[in-house]
Amino acid sequence: LAVTRRWMELFVLVAGMVLIVVLVHGIKDWTDRPRPVGGLVEADGSAFPSAHAAYSTLYTWLAVTVAFRIIPGIGKRSLVIAAGIAVTAVVGLSRVYLQVHWLSDVSAGWALGVACFAGAAAVALIFVHIRQNLRGDARRSERGRGAPAGARH
Repeated sequence: LAVTRRWMELFVLVAGMVLIVVLVHGIKDWTDRPRPVGGLVEADGSAFPSAHAAYSTLYTWLAVTVAFRIIPGIGKRSLVIAAGIAVTAVVGLSRVYLQVHWLSDVSAGWALGVACFAGAAAVALIFVHIRQNLRGDARRSERGRGAPAGARH
């Protein structure tokens, strides 16, 4: 994204991940929910929300970003997006299978991940909209300066 100068998309990815990291650990400390007993693997810390599930939403967000910015054709785009969703689902559901998270922990992780990326995307869209409106106003005022007296409205 940086190479192709897609700064807003890069901002959304970085801001979304930073938000997820900060919020996941803050919520884990706040709720301090115990993990299921007898997990198939060792896991430390609180269970709620699942950090793996939250972080895995990056795969879907990357797939959507790449699909709409780089890949031509709706068929190929759909495959890339489906692959991102599949990886996100497998990561989250594997945490339930391994019995280190409850399904509600994983669902909350996914929801938190989507909310962080969506929030960052909303801020980026607002910023781009305001910037484009300011540029449009500047162009309109430039055109108005060269007009003969009385021609401005």
